[in-house]
Amino acid sequence: LESFSVVIESGIQDTFLHSRYLEEVIEVQRFIESLDEGLSVTSFGDYLTLLNNAFLESDDAGLPATSEEIAEKLHTHLAVDTRQIFYFPPCVDHQLFRPYEETELESTYDYLAEVSGIDLETLKGSRIVFETSRVDHTKRKDLLLRAFAQVAPERDDVYLFIGGGPETSPLFAELQAELDADPDLRGRAYLLGFIPEEHLAPLFSLADIFASASEMEGFGMSASQAAASRTALVLSDLIP
Repeated sequence: LESFSVVIESGIQDTFLHSRYLEEVIEVQRFIESLDEGLSVTSFGDYLTLLNNAFLESDDAGLPATSEEIAEKLHTHLAVDTRQIFYFPPCVDHQLFRPYEETELESTYDYLAEVSGIDLETLKGSRIVFETSRVDHTKRKDLLLRAFAQVAPERDDVYLFIGGGPETSPLFAELQAELDADPDLRGRAYLLGFIPEEHLAPLFSLADIFASASEMEGFGMSASQAAASRTALVLSDLIP
């Protein structure tokens, strides 16, 4: 018994999913199935169908939307009948995302000190600006870096930590190159990549400010998690 995966690099990570891309994935699936009747093939299209049916327990299930804005995109971009769209807002786990006691943050301070090379006591006595989200152009991490470059020369006690991946994406490399090339950012701003799960929620509490220059959010989970952690927020006014 053998299994393998076909990974399609679409090059559209920075755009909203259009119906034709999903249709092309299904076409590839059907082509592979046609090669051998004994092949069992599943795709992202099947996953969406299963997910929707699980929510609605119906053969003609619709698509879940995390906000009214996403519902509108489903309607205008994917031509989904509005009667087939249901509002399914995500929730914040308040047992996980909350203000943490200093003793609960020790291991997360150790993590930041290890990945940054900053002295632990210096780190504890500094102000920390934090952002985490997937790496794509809509999150405008580049703008956040440039904004911090204006602040860093005036405040030597502030550090910026940006989380999120994938670290293999070209954009991640571009951001790292921009950071390395700017003397106001080197040693003051850090790209963390994927943050270990045990440090993610404590980081929201440890930070003095959660800052995001994002231009598009379905719901704004990171901002909601920061708010639940009682951390000050600085956000873009472009988010729908």
